[in-house]
Amino acid sequence: MSDTLLIHYYPTQAERTTWSVVNDKGELISKITQGPLEQAADLARQNRVVILLDDSVIHISTVDLPAMSQQKLQRAIPFALEEQIADEVEDLHFVASASKDSPTFAAGINRQQLDRILDELAQAGIQADAIVPDSLCLAASNEQWCALFDDDQVILQTQTLLGNVYDKENFDAILTAELSQADSDESTIARPKKIVLFCKEDTSAPDISGICGDDIEIIHVSYNTHPIVVYCGNYRQAMPLNLLQHEYKPKNKHAISWRKWALAASLAAVWVIISLGSKAYQLHEVRQLNRQMEAEIIKIYKTSFPKSKKIVNARVQMEQKLKELKAGGGNASSSMVALLSQSARALAADRTIQLKSLSFRNNRLDISVTGNNLNALQNLNNKLNQIQGIRSEILSSNSEQNAVTGSLRLQAAS
Repeated sequence: MSDTLLIHYYPTQAERTTWSVVNDKGELISKITQGPLEQAADLARQNRVVILLDDSVIHISTVDLPAMSQQKLQRAIPFALEEQIADEVEDLHFVASASKDSPTFAAGINRQQLDRILDELAQAGIQADAIVPDSLCLAASNEQWCALFDDDQVILQTQTLLGNVYDKENFDAILTAELSQADSDESTIARPKKIVLFCKEDTSAPDISGICGDDIEIIHVSYNTHPIVVYCGNYRQAMPLNLLQHEYKPKNKHAISWRKWALAASLAAVWVIISLGSKAYQLHEVRQLNRQMEAEIIKIYKTSFPKSKKIVNARVQMEQKLKELKAGGGNASSSMVALLSQSARALAADRTIQLKSLSFRNNRLDISVTGNNLNALQNLNNKLNQIQGIRSEILSSNSEQNAVTGSLRLQAAS
């Protein structure tokens, strides 16, 4: 199962829960939906589930510890962080990630809080495979910092496994302090060469050029709808601080599924033994079951296609309708050609942009491109939106060293 259901979850604001399915390339392949958790249960049963948890309920820190086994590290973390955290460390569940060349990164969450989150997921019929902080799902690296502005809050990520959420009004002061710390001799964080600012469309980030100086490149990237379009391309880098470790490690879904099937198989075997006792009774049961199935098919067909009045063979008619839907009503090919012809000039105009792949589904053309920087991707999106009859949006972007990969979605403007 290669696709993953991403659920952005706020424990104190359940109404803001948002989800979408992402493929192995970090591209969203389903619509972004907001609503009660229960509405995501069907997708959760079909895909791997990763919860992007609101950073405000998580403590993310670094500590200097000598190299040791994961078991010893797990015991040492609470004592190392005791003075940094206001809560009682005995009440917190910690996970850590350490390497020889960097400090130990740790994330902690109140056990009662984590238990409540898992209970709410279970009540909605969802089993999470991983829970990671949303503040670690940007594109930060050793040479690049990222800040994402969302309403009155801002996430600042200064390393792959180090990020925190702050009030937007304090961003200038926080950034100044972080840059000052990076410039100190004792800092384990290097001064960045780039800072990427993610903002919602029709909003703007504060001017930080005076804070950064001339040696830091400032890149502005706009996103639409929801931050999940940014998180989808980078959530995997947060996996070392997955909260579902140790005693919270999830049970194997396949094992649970097998137990259910084993019970079903046992009941089926009993049914076969009983049915063999009477051929006549078996025939009667089969005929009755067929009648029930035919009635259910007709019911589903009427519900799915209420405008169809004449029903001769519901099963055959259902198959025909499904084939028509898969074919896109016969207009998919012409829509794809139209989008390609209208956008070709904009795609070819910038030689720093290279087309990697494209896919067409539901009258929408998704294109994957590479470029030199995030500005090139944003400029391409702006040029496409200037073409009459086309609406373009950036689905994902990911910057690595001197290259950026991104995904855009084109569709006919309504």
